[in-house]
This record gives sequence, structure tokens and C-alpha cells, in this order.
Amino acid sequence: MGSDAKDVIQLCYAVKNLEEACHHFVDTEGVGPFFVAGFDDLDVIYRGRPAKESLRFALGYRGTTQYELIETDFPLYEELRGTREIAFHHVKRATLTFDEDVARFRSAGCPPILEVPGTGVCYLDTLQTLGHYIELLDYSPTKMGNPGNLARVALIQQASVGWTGEDPIRPIEIPRDLR
Repeated sequence: MGSDAKDVIQLCYAVKNLEEACHHFVDTEGVGPFFVAGFDDLDVIYRGRPAKESLRFALGYRGTTQYELIETDFPLYEELRGTREIAFHHVKRATLTFDEDVARFRSAGCPPILEVPGTGVCYLDTLQTLGHYIELLDYSPTKMGNPGNLARVALIQQASVGWTGEDPIRPIEIPRDLR
């Protein structure tokens, strides 16, 4: 993972129907297989205030690019998706200089819009400047660079190598603390 928050490691889409979107990306983009998980009542800070977010999501790869599809009625996603079935939402960047990168974006007028406390996950409000959000991940070993998360990422990416289309949607367990 890059240490300067310049490496895009994921493309994310807000979707109305997760299973239909998975099949669409399998059929049109050759992404897959997708691994599906979800969280209910996840504690987040949204626009500076505590909130609860419930969502289902799917992760899959095409080559070295991770695709994430998120189904939720949480405003951060719904506002961008609107009435569309699928809408581009954010790019994900990994960094080992998380606090410095958040401060740099904040000073550039792109503050955090959503944070998941204690996880090293932060969405930056770059919608007006870039047309989409940025999800910034703290990839240090005590945050998203922890062995459990890295093993899941490797499992999902490895499943895409030589994949021939069988079982395009698969369940995966992901702990709430993302470890």
C-alpha cells in the first residue's frame, strides 16, 4: 500500500439492489467473485455528529482493482445515488500517514464527512472539487493494515485470479471493528 495517500486501491458504487449490481459488474466488467457482508447500527460520525449506519456491501476484484458495491439508505450514499440503480460514489486510498493526510485534505477545504471511530476509516468531502468522495484508510498495523483485514483482502483478491464465473456472490464474515 502506498504511504502517501495517492494510490487508489478501490472504486466504490452506491447501489439500489446489491445482488443485481453484483451480477451487472460480473457481466459487464468481469469483476468477481463478490464477497458480501453487512453491518447493522454501526457507530459513525456523520457531518460531525454521532449516527448509526446500517449497510450491506460486496467486495470483488478485477485485476488489482477492488470494487465495492454498497446498498444502504444512509444519506451519504443515497444523496449521491438519487433515483439511479448504480452511482459512482468514492475512490479508496490507503495511507501510512493518516492523520497528516486528513489534515492536508481539511486544509484544502475537504473535511471528513464520515468517520468510523477507532478503525482508521474516514470519508473526505471532495464532492464539490472532484465529483466524488475519497475514503481514506489508515493502513498502519494497528488499524486497517492489521493481519485480519490484510488476510481478508488477500482472500478476496486471490479468488478473482483465474475465476471462471462460478459462485459469483459469496458470503464473508467481517467483524465490526474491521480486524
